[in-house]
Amino acid sequence: MSEVIRSNIECDFLDEFINEFKTTKINNDILTHPNNEHHCSDDILFDLIKKSKEFENLQKANENKKLIYLDRKLIQKYNSKFVYFLQKKFPTSSILLSGNFLYPKNGYMGWHTNADTPYLRCYMTYSENGDSYFKYRNPTSNKIIIDNDNIGWTLRYFIISNKIEELFWHCVYSNTNRISIGYRIINNLK
Repeated sequence: MSEVIRSNIECDFLDEFINEFKTTKINNDILTHPNNEHHCSDDILFDLIKKSKEFENLQKANENKKLIYLDRKLIQKYNSKFVYFLQKKFPTSSILLSGNFLYPKNGYMGWHTNADTPYLRCYMTYSENGDSYFKYRNPTSNKIIIDNDNIGWTLRYFIISNKIEELFWHCVYSNTNRISIGYRIINNLK
């Protein structure tokens, strides 16, 4: 699988999560910063690919981000519901939380590969108005694809590899409030 598989998702607990999230106070100066979409440009990706001959350089690319970690208590409260939801889709897999972020207006995570944790990756994202995207480079065709978020919830999953020729370069940019809850899907159960 070198493409991103995506689908819309609806579930009662997702609405509960968003309603509770909206009552959470966000206290961070990141909420007021300039347009950062240039961090997701194709030119930056091409430059990183040229420099990525060593595995260590791949990890440094992930340090380029402007986002807020979601409230720990909120994630702990809902994590078992997210995992249960995903276990129905991936019944032979261990499901481990790998990230939970709020991308505010002009929030981003620059180009990176996650090559240090090569598993199937799944993200459940919520976009207030759909003005955000997940951008990736298909490792087979090398085509760069912008996958715009839906309004509301979207489920995406894709394979992360640590082989140089199969690296899954990807980034995120948001021009609205965007929530991202990520999981590693490890196919290790029978």
